[in-house]
Amino acid sequence: MRPRQNIIDLFSTFIQFNADRFSGWVTEPKLRRSMQNCLNGSQHPQVSENFWILCWYKYWQSQSNNLSKSHLTAYLQEPCYWAAEKTSRSFGSTQYKLSDCFQIAIANIDTVLKGYNPEQGFPLKNYASAIFSSTIRNLLRDRLEVNISTTWSLLRRISQKRLVESLQQTGLSEEKIATYVLAWKCFKNLYSPEQATGTRKLPAPDKATWEAIANYYNQQRIAQLQPGASEVNPE
Repeated sequence: MRPRQNIIDLFSTFIQFNADRFSGWVTEPKLRRSMQNCLNGSQHPQVSENFWILCWYKYWQSQSNNLSKSHLTAYLQEPCYWAAEKTSRSFGSTQYKLSDCFQIAIANIDTVLKGYNPEQGFPLKNYASAIFSSTIRNLLRDRLEVNISTTWSLLRRISQKRLVESLQQTGLSEEKIATYVLAWKCFKNLYSPEQATGTRKLPAPDKATWEAIANYYNQQRIAQLQPGASEVNPE
């Protein structure tokens, strides 16, 4: 990848991919004009890269405007690319290509900016690289686990918090989510397979277990509707 050299390019250009490989830098005209105006109005037009990092970061902190965020997103293209390249290689066989990993990481630019603290002395590039790498690794591990796990093993391992968050993302009502959570708790309480809980290949519950889960769910649902009732506790 050809590194950018001048200040204007650093804060106004974005990586372009072709056949999942770096093919060049694309200029965003609005950002280029913004940088040119800043440099033309500056008493020291050749100020350092760090100066403009802190400049745009402080603007982002005080105003949270899209312009400052876009300049910083442009600046962090290179550490994001190298984090995506290194992490995707380390996972070997995965359906996610380099460009996919890059997009996954750069979409978390807000996480980088919210967590960064220039007073700690770490360069923004280094901090962003660590966050980008962690973001990609976590997603690839989660997707890999989903691909090699059965539905039943995933249901036994998932936390209630994560289950609720996933259901909320589908747009379900709170009442509907509560019924799903109750069903999940009944499933966890009554499905005790012979295999160790941690296995990824748990089979589906047998007919007798399904009937027990359904009966338990109905009992708990009726109990919830009674005054002063509390819901079933998870394992």
